[in-house]
Amino acid sequence: MRVTRVELTPFALPRKEPIVSRYGAVTEHEHLLVAVTIDGEFTGYGEASPQPWNPGGETMTSVLCAVRDIFAVQVVDTDPGRLDELLHRVRLTAANPAARSAVELAVLDAYGRALGEPCYRLLGGFAQRVPCAALLSWGEPAAVAAEAVQARERFGVNAFKLKVGVDLARDAAITNHVRSAVGDTALLYADANRAYSPAQARSFIERTRDAELAWVEEPCDAGGRPSRTRFVANCPIPVLGDETCADPESAFGALLAGASTMISIKPARTAARGSSRIRDVAEAFGAEVLVGSSGEGAAGTFATAAVAASGAWTVRHPAELLMFDDMAEDIVVDPPQVSDGELTVPDGPGFGFCIDPDRLAALRTGESIVVDGTGRDRVR
Repeated sequence: MRVTRVELTPFALPRKEPIVSRYGAVTEHEHLLVAVTIDGEFTGYGEASPQPWNPGGETMTSVLCAVRDIFAVQVVDTDPGRLDELLHRVRLTAANPAARSAVELAVLDAYGRALGEPCYRLLGGFAQRVPCAALLSWGEPAAVAAEAVQARERFGVNAFKLKVGVDLARDAAITNHVRSAVGDTALLYADANRAYSPAQARSFIERTRDAELAWVEEPCDAGGRPSRTRFVANCPIPVLGDETCADPESAFGALLAGASTMISIKPARTAARGSSRIRDVAEAFGAEVLVGSSGEGAAGTFATAAVAASGAWTVRHPAELLMFDDMAEDIVVDPPQVSDGELTVPDGPGFGFCIDPDRLAALRTGESIVVDGTGRDRVR
């Protein structure tokens, strides 16, 4: 087998409602669809979800340039069955995690389609149903609580992630309102995106003590690691590292230093191989992991779910697999299937989804670029 072409298409997914965090309000998500074709016949897809505030500081422009000018050239005419050799090629460039991950996931998807095998089985195949957590918006406490109840009624979920770090008093009020609405049996956790100072983070934990949060994600910055480690050492609940643990090396360092006690794994950032390495690092420390979201649409959700389903350590806690439902439109034919709080990973080849060309054409934000080893890029 040989990779014969790589096609890049920028597109944007509008949200049903804006999502608010410390970085502001997001009304749409700019993505890049990477399509990798094997032997001119089998095409797989990877969805890049650049977020400038995340590790790598990627934008749509930087992702497009990195894939077009660096990664696609490295991938064309390689054997997709020798995935580690291919990944060695694309790892020669520092940073660019979303761009690199989209390429790897597209190759893996195409390879699974060529073999007629689902990717979750190629990656380990531990489970086919993955428990889900609903990501709630930030706003009026009663409205956020109603959103949680609606997610439970629609999907059967009993795990909820809160966005905090915007206003301490309202953050605490939201947390307590949601706990009252979903009851004592629900799993509830909060993500501050490092917005709090250590003192504010301690205040948030104290104000929400009765809400019994399962853990808190990135409560304060880890750049000044001593203050973060002191906070973690005295925090009554686990501390989940996300953007401060964006690769195996930083995850290892955070766990070793005591700057985090749990790790968020995001396949949109570390694809399949990097995600499995982070999982193994965490398991060696006895640290729990959570499979998180980088704002993927349906295509990225299918890939994330396959990685989550691949091993026992990644299905121990609900994964953030419902962001696709926040989008007003998408590019796939059929969305992921979620019932009784779990997403069913498709048994079809690759990641098991189909792209709708008409929807992609309607949502694209620029011309598609084809890299096929001819020595020049083609725009179509």
